[in-house]
Amino acid sequence: MYITLDPPCRQGFLAALSRQASPSFSLLLQGERLELLDVGPAQAGRALAEGAFPVYESGLLRSLLWRHFAGFGPSEQAELLAVARTLAGCDLYRGTPASGPGRLRRLGGLLTAELERGGLDFRGFCRFRLPGHGSYLRFLLETAVGELIAAQEDAEYGRLLQETALPGPESGDWTLEFFAGGAFTLCGGGREEGGRWPGREDALIADLIARRPRSLRLRGLAYAPLSLTACLEQALGERLEYPAADP
Repeated sequence: MYITLDPPCRQGFLAALSRQASPSFSLLLQGERLELLDVGPAQAGRALAEGAFPVYESGLLRSLLWRHFAGFGPSEQAELLAVARTLAGCDLYRGTPASGPGRLRRLGGLLTAELERGGLDFRGFCRFRLPGHGSYLRFLLETAVGELIAAQEDAEYGRLLQETALPGPESGDWTLEFFAGGAFTLCGGGREEGGRWPGREDALIADLIARRPRSLRLRGLAYAPLSLTACLEQALGERLEYPAADP
């Protein structure tokens, strides 16, 4: 039984093979052709799927990044690769044997069937027996790009919120208390205001940030909208206080 493997994929294959239960194995290397002497098809198929295929797939992902996503910097490309690899094992089955949950197990079965016929050219197998896999990987990268851009936009929004809410020379300490039924009161600077927040969360957040409080104490958290408190945490950071004895 033989396998034709280029050096990077061969190293991944041998590393996976050495991790399997068999205590030893024999092989003969002739150029890129690897003769397996004491390894069965199932064991070799599994090692190819778990060791060689991730190396092959990483190279394909990097090639797709270079061709289609060259506008991203090195750190962003590294993040895109990491997200794409994570997505490959998630519930994103796209009709190819090497997509979605259980993909390496399915792939190992296909490789085993080929090896039982005597051998295979690994890259040829990946190119011709996994049609559409390149398009699938590009889909993963496009999904990763969407997640990266959304995260960058969230970070920029948070930064702008923090800058807008920086305390000024006339900033004061305020207390915002929520009550059952959607009512609230806002106290500070010797004044007390009130109203109802349902349907006007954005307006209330904008009003609070515009006051640029030195500190803002929240009370009645059991009745507070989570979206509002999350946004205030983003904008005010440590200036947002949660009393330990809040009812």
